[in-house]
Amino acid sequence: MVVNFERNIHVFQYSIDKRLTYAAEILINQPNRSIKDIAISCGFRKSQHFIYQFRQKYHQTPLSYRKSGLKRV
Repeated sequence: MVVNFERNIHVFQYSIDKRLTYAAEILINQPNRSIKDIAISCGFRKSQHFIYQFRQKYHQTPLSYRKSGLKRV
């Protein structure tokens, strides 16, 4: 099954993308939450898999993303 929006992506990848976008918001808006807690609340069973997927999308670790985002706020 393929989701057709601006480009063709698989439903699975679309789901991961949405969860990572939500995680990125949490990283900035709730800086006291742990990476592991955010990973689990966004539907990732293992924080290592979450970190890998996050790095694939944002080209940095969740911790680096949080630190850079907090500097801008």
